[in-house]
Formats: sequence, structure tokens, C-alpha cells
Amino acid sequence: MIKRISCKILSSLKNLTSKISGIFISLKDAFDYISFISTPHNTIAEQKISAFTKKRLFFSLSLLITFLIIYGMLFFCFSPDIIFKNTTTNGGDMGAHNYPAKFFIDELLPNFRMTGWDMGWFAGMPMLTFYFPLHYFLIALLSKVFVYNIAFKLVTILGSLILPAALYYFSKSFKFEYPYPEVASIGAMAFLYMKSFTIYGGNFLGTYAGEFSYSISFGLVFVFLAALYRGMQREKYDWLFALNCIILACIVLTHLITLIALFIIVPGVFFLKRDLKSAKYIIAVFAVGFFLSAFWSLPFVLLIKWTPTMNWTNIKDLKELFPLELIPALVLGAAGLFFSTIKKDRRMIPVIWTIIVSMSLFFIWEGGRLYNARFLPFIFIFIYLLAAYGLMNLYWIFATALSSINLTGAKQRFYKFAVIAFVPVVAFIAGAAIMAGNPL
Repeated sequence: MIKRISCKILSSLKNLTSKISGIFISLKDAFDYISFISTPHNTIAEQKISAFTKKRLFFSLSLLITFLIIYGMLFFCFSPDIIFKNTTTNGGDMGAHNYPAKFFIDELLPNFRMTGWDMGWFAGMPMLTFYFPLHYFLIALLSKVFVYNIAFKLVTILGSLILPAALYYFSKSFKFEYPYPEVASIGAMAFLYMKSFTIYGGNFLGTYAGEFSYSISFGLVFVFLAALYRGMQREKYDWLFALNCIILACIVLTHLITLIALFIIVPGVFFLKRDLKSAKYIIAVFAVGFFLSAFWSLPFVLLIKWTPTMNWTNIKDLKELFPLELIPALVLGAAGLFFSTIKKDRRMIPVIWTIIVSMSLFFIWEGGRLYNARFLPFIFIFIYLLAAYGLMNLYWIFATALSSINLTGAKQRFYKFAVIAFVPVVAFIAGAAIMAGNPL
């Protein structure tokens, strides 16, 4: 009796195991198919598309239109007639930046110095010993060409103008296929117009409030990551190595928060190769970059003990971490995480790594000189990069699905238009959504 029951149980378990195994095999087949149809330039879609792209001429036109929309949206915020008007920039902490900028022009630049002592406060105060000097240096240089107020404004908007192009260069350097680089640039535009934070840096509102040095440094981070990855692949200590060191020094001289962010992001880039040569290259870049900036950064580190600690009260509110305006990017980011997982796309390691580590630090960081909210801009921009990956894969699913259908006449013309105009349409929709949300 017991033997018969045992046989039945074993038989049932065997059938259950077989069914579960069948389910997993079916899921694997489904994931493999999804991975295939969402792969950029898969054979089915590429053959269909290449018939009318004329060596990607139309895609170049698509890129041009996309960037015209992106920078049109940027110049809507930074109207040229206001930028080139001889008026004093103000708002938030912005007005206070005029004082060190003028001091740099009148006192430091003529004496070939980047820091000094200003007698404008009782017995005086250190000028640019505990704040970043590079953006004031740029203002001083431009003031030789433009009147001071215009030079100040041009440097103020520099970081915002860099960011979309920097994300495009970042994406191309990591060899992401169409339309990822273009969509990443659109994500930069959406990030710049974010209104859920005003003083953490990177977006327009942060720039208006006086965080324009951070904005410059923020854009340079992605230029540096792109150049660093290319240098790791070349494994040569040539002009690109020198450029990496200079860019890193510029990041240090524009903001230290972005340098801290690099210590989070760069390990994710290293994971792409994980060899001794790459480790040596990264260490060498950081060593030389530090020495190039040591004239300012070393005194800063040695004398920082004489400055007060802000003792920030860190925020733990999920509304700050996941604002409503970020929901579309979060949805597409979830798709990006799904596709990158089933395709085992190693290029997404730095993006996912940065999001996970930055979010962890956001919750566990406790007080001190560093405010945990300063991690938010990097969390947001990397979520947009993850969302771009999701949208890229959805695009190729769409392109592959339509390419497998024998279309003629008007339907074929619509297919051609849809494939080529996809990115400009996304840029237009994103811009329209921003405008509808009463921007800034």
C-alpha cells in the first residue's frame, strides 16, 4: 500500500517537474525571441530598412531634426535676446557669484592666480580657496571678448548646453546603436526641465539658483566617462590619456560632488573589462588628474577643517526619489532593465550599477558635509539612460514587426516614415509635454 502511494507521489512529482521544465523552456524561448526582435540592426529589419535609408542619409536627417528640437527647447529657456543683453544676472544665489567673478577679473587674472585674499569683509577672507575657480576663470577669459554681463551669462548656460551633446557622445562611445544616443539626448532635455528639485544641481532651476558650476561639471562627467572608456580600449598613454587627465582636472575645479559621483560610476565602467591594464589606466588618469588640479584641491583638503559643517538634515521621502514627472522614465526604465537582463547587455552595467549604488547611498548616508539629496541628479539622469535603452528595444520590436509584413503603397510609405521619424517624434512629444506642464 505504502509502495503504491509512494509510486503515485513520485509519478506526480515527475509530471510536475516536467511541466515546470516545459514552462521554463517556453519562457526561455520567449525571452530569446524578444531578445532577437529587439536587437538593433537584426537581419530582418536591417534588410528592409536599408532599402530606403540611402546609406543612413535619412537617419542623419533624423538626428539633425532631433537636435534642432532639443536645442530649440533649450534656447526657449535661455532666450538669446536676454543672454546677449547687458544686464546683471540674479536670482537665488546667482547674484552672489558676481562678486568673486569681478574679483577674479580685477585681482586674480592680472596676477596669474586662481585663488587669493579679499579685504571686502572685516580683516579679509580667502577667495576661491573653498569654492571652485574654473568657471570664474572662463568668465574672465570671455570678458576679454564680450562685456562682463554677457560673458557671465554665457558661462552660466554652458553646462546646460553641454549635457545633451555629452550624453550623445557618451552613448556613441559605449557603442550603443540607433536610436539610443538620440533618445539619451532627449532624456537630457527632459532632465534639464525637471521641476521637482531646485537646488541640487544639474537642471535649469538649479542653474538659475546659482548652481551653474555644478551644471558644467555635471556635463563634463559624461564627456570624461566616454573618453575614459575609449582610452581603456586603446590601452595607450597618448593624447587621449592626456585629454582624460585634463577633463578630470576640470571636473575637480568645477565641483567636488561630481568627483564623488565619479568614484561611484567608474567602478561600473571598469566592470566592462575587468583586466589589469584597465585598472592601471584608470588609476593613472586619476593620479595625473589630481596632480593637475592639486594647486587648488590640495589646499582645499588640508584647510577644509577650518570651514563650518552644514549638518544637513537628510531627506528620506520617496516622493523626492520618485517624483511624478519621472514616472514615464521609470516605466521605460523598467523595460530597459528587463531587456538588458534577458540580453545580458554588459554595456548597461555602469548605468544599473550607478542607480543601485546612488539609491543605496541616498538612504544610508547620514548627515555631515554631504547632503544625501546631492545624489538625486545622478540617479535621475541614469534613470533616463536606462529608459533610453528600454525605448531603443521597443523601437526595434516595432521595426521588426512591421518589416515582417509585406506592405505596399501608402502602408509602405507610412512604415518608412515611422522608422525614420521615430526619434524626432519622440523629441517633439517630450517637448510638447514639457511645454504643456507650464515649464519653469
